[in-house]
Amino acid sequence: MLILRAVGYKSKKTNQFLLINMKKLKVTRQEIYDMVWNEPLSSITKRYTTTYPELRKVLTELDIPIPENGHWSKLKFGKQVEIKPLPEDYTGKNEVELIEKEIIDIVASKEDKVLINVVEEDRNNIFKVPKKLTHPDILIESTKEYFDAGERFFYRSGYRIPERNDVLDIDTTKNTFQRALRIMDTIIKILRNRGHDVEIKRGKTLAVIYGQEIEIRLREKHRVVDEPRNTYRSRNLEPTGVLSFMIEPRHYHEKVINEGQDLLETKLKSIVQKLEALGSLKREEHIKNEEWHRQYEEQQRIEKEWKEKKKKERKEFKAIFGQAYRLYQSNFMRTYISRMEETLKQRNQLTEDLKNWLTWAKAKIDWYDPLINRDDDILDDDDKDKIFKDLIEELGYRKISDGEGRW
Repeated sequence: MLILRAVGYKSKKTNQFLLINMKKLKVTRQEIYDMVWNEPLSSITKRYTTTYPELRKVLTELDIPIPENGHWSKLKFGKQVEIKPLPEDYTGKNEVELIEKEIIDIVASKEDKVLINVVEEDRNNIFKVPKKLTHPDILIESTKEYFDAGERFFYRSGYRIPERNDVLDIDTTKNTFQRALRIMDTIIKILRNRGHDVEIKRGKTLAVIYGQEIEIRLREKHRVVDEPRNTYRSRNLEPTGVLSFMIEPRHYHEKVINEGQDLLETKLKSIVQKLEALGSLKREEHIKNEEWHRQYEEQQRIEKEWKEKKKKERKEFKAIFGQAYRLYQSNFMRTYISRMEETLKQRNQLTEDLKNWLTWAKAKIDWYDPLINRDDDILDDDDKDKIFKDLIEELGYRKISDGEGRW
């Protein structure tokens, strides 16, 4: 097995370096599809020597669908995602060669300092903006096509916004447009290489850092120029050629990285650091908000359960009181019927009609009695409550001439 390249990685504890072996592998179209839908493209490029643009080109040639922007962020936070199937009508080649990186040894020698310098140089190179746009990201391609075609824009809050949703928020003149594309392309590649993402939603360009959306835009600064007084407008805006990178514009988190003596191309490391710092802060805020909402919802659930339990207890207690009061009323009525029957007998006034009435009254009392609940051909359980309510209304407080209420 031939070692093609050795890369040094400095350990924080031992200052040792890893020697990496490169080996060629034949990978099928199905295997690549499985990789693409199981891990981000940036992770795949770390295991193989292919670059992000090269991998995208391979996927296009093999007609392999890729996850949409924000796919992995949504998956991380438990949101639903669409998994596109592998097209079956593909007729091209079925496998490609990839070079896999494999750790084979740990180096700890006198050349450590040289390796450190090589590694640091390699890390810093990713922050260098190329002089020519090469293998641009798909968002850069769509943005360039849109601007080159002279498409339309609308204005929102004083900013020029494209009418398409696949165009980056870049607002410059033609003189600085190519620079802006190269800078933004480099930033996108750096972010994706570091496990982040860039996507466009509702006309806004968003850096997705640690799962948190951060609005970004690249614009050319203007200066106010006084016009002659006899013109229609006495003041005008003139482009300066100076670029400015904005993080969370019009927001309390807003940060602006302007060109000064140093070009914006030299400030990419600072831009990425600020984005990651803000992403970390927003992630902490998100976690705190999630915890607050969790506790709030839990408190709401506890209060709701308590209210429902209390309502049930009151209802059941009212039922007990109602049954007890019906028993009291039943016994009260039985006493009345018994005394009436006894009095009628003593007076020898118990006629056949009164006997029938007494029988009817006793049966109704047994129907009303909660301990007997005798069936009745005419009245049902609903009538028991209705009769009681009607009696309360009829025997309740009545106004009399002196304004007092009495039973």
